[in-house]
Amino acid sequence: MLALTTAIVALVGLPSDSTQAVASKYLELTFAQRYDDLRGLYADDVYFVDPTGDVWGGTLASGVRGADQVIALQKSWGLTSSAFLVDDQFVSGEYALFRGTLSWTTVSAPDGVTTDFVTLLRVKDGKVVERHDYGNYAAIHAGTDPAFQAANTAAAKRVGERYLQAYLDQRHSDMLAMYGPAPSFQDPTAAVFGLESGALYRGTEAIAAMLARAFQPISQFTFDFEDAWFSNRHAVFGGTIRYTLDGAALGTPTDVTFENSAVFVVTVQDGAVVAHRDYVDYSHFQDQLEAARSD
Repeated sequence: MLALTTAIVALVGLPSDSTQAVASKYLELTFAQRYDDLRGLYADDVYFVDPTGDVWGGTLASGVRGADQVIALQKSWGLTSSAFLVDDQFVSGEYALFRGTLSWTTVSAPDGVTTDFVTLLRVKDGKVVERHDYGNYAAIHAGTDPAFQAANTAAAKRVGERYLQAYLDQRHSDMLAMYGPAPSFQDPTAAVFGLESGALYRGTEAIAAMLARAFQPISQFTFDFEDAWFSNRHAVFGGTIRYTLDGAALGTPTDVTFENSAVFVVTVQDGAVVAHRDYVDYSHFQDQLEAARSD
């Protein structure tokens, strides 16, 4: 979530036509398997990671850096066709998120497979500089140790749901109690409010301080679930958040309620939360705020 101090005057990074245009072209080329054509869209040091790719093994879950390296990885998948049916999408500053259903075929799987899928692109200076994917791969691939993966998936569901409810209820002490020894928390899409809002927070102490600051003016924090799935160590929730911000902090006559599309990702290891990522559509925040100020 965004971090508020005393007031929000304006966003520092508004959604751009460039982000939307580059992201749309990127998806078109990607799912047509035109990987060589992606070279012109990638920054030289582009970073591509899919944490949920841990079910496949290899380098995908730990990340790959460099345009040529990423293209080589994409070619190595051996896809004969692919399609992405997008159910929800948004652009917020440098970030474009797409949530929906991914299908693909290979020579060894001509009938194809289909799974839940989220991809987040970061576009800077007209180039894709980051890509973060999340797929419900555990539902279609048992991994090298099916029992172990099933236990991980069950733990991700159990802990992830309990943790997210504590987050929504603003029971921050309960959230902190669920963390492992080196947790991290980030909402990169909140960078439109300033670098501090989109920063990566590491460690329980830093996260606790951020939560106390960010949520001080927030009340009635709710989430309408549209999608929830669990893959190995990861819990992914998609839907719509609603939150009310204090009018005094905003400079409005009354408190203001905002509504945004969002995806929450919680990563669980050994029964504890080790990572939390928020991806939120803040593109209409300024319009909603100005409307409230004019009332």
